[in-house]
Amino acid sequence: MERVPEEHLADARSECSICGSRRERVSSLVLQTEPRIDLLECGECFASSASHFPDERFLKALYAPSDYHSDLLGSTHAVVHTARHVAKHLPRPEADATLRVLDYGGGDGTLSTSFRDALRERGHRGAIELTVVDYFVDERANDDVRFLDVNDFAALDEDFDIVLASAVLEHLVDLAWTTRKLLSLCAAGGSFYARAPYEAPLARAVPGYSVRWPRHLHDLGPGFWARFLDTMGFDGELLRSAPSVVESDFASKPARTIAATLMKLPARIEATLFQRRIASTGAHLWPFPGGWEAVYRIDGPRT
Repeated sequence: MERVPEEHLADARSECSICGSRRERVSSLVLQTEPRIDLLECGECFASSASHFPDERFLKALYAPSDYHSDLLGSTHAVVHTARHVAKHLPRPEADATLRVLDYGGGDGTLSTSFRDALRERGHRGAIELTVVDYFVDERANDDVRFLDVNDFAALDEDFDIVLASAVLEHLVDLAWTTRKLLSLCAAGGSFYARAPYEAPLARAVPGYSVRWPRHLHDLGPGFWARFLDTMGFDGELLRSAPSVVESDFASKPARTIAATLMKLPARIEATLFQRRIASTGAHLWPFPGGWEAVYRIDGPRT
């Protein structure tokens, strides 16, 4: 776990950075000791966020393409497995419909193109148009994908049938603004998929378990996703709330994959048996899956 020096830390915020609540937030985990950074849980939206965020200069260096490599993108098998998993759990579109897909934080488009292949495997015959938003788009080389620099994201004004935010929201200082923007880009009745870490309970229970601070600024469990539409001010329906897909694979990382599978299994069973309760309240018994995912139908912003 990397330490962020004091000169690269922004001032602490008295309110929750996601929902704006000024209720006192409770420390659920110490992220670093000198200077001290806590993971604070909000009693309104149930997100946990760092008490201080790294500044922009530190984050740019942290995510420089020469130094940052996603675990998911390191394995072709893991990418294909994740893409098939997401396609399986999204509402099935009409087979001949043209689908516009937005992948926020989609890197070089590997996940998006695998997702398109997974939709084809499931019988989709219509056109599938892919747009990926990320940094360093000038380095991309994929004629099948439209790349959009993250700095141009604010000006994007289109409708997308599917919006993906897979393993990206936890990295964002401006999570609330970015997420509302993503939801606003969903066509009426469109699908929104999100996946994020839910590691604080594991870190408290397992000696030596290290959350990925400072890459992960937020920890988002089922309680957050149950309140997500209310927090963001959008109408729609939570269609799936469950432990996230295991992002590694047995061939490249057998020990990690076995451990993750076993830790998620009780939560998967619970989510299957008590999906309505978890979706409506976020209440759950097994808090150690390490990550959570949610699928929504988005109808539009509340008026």
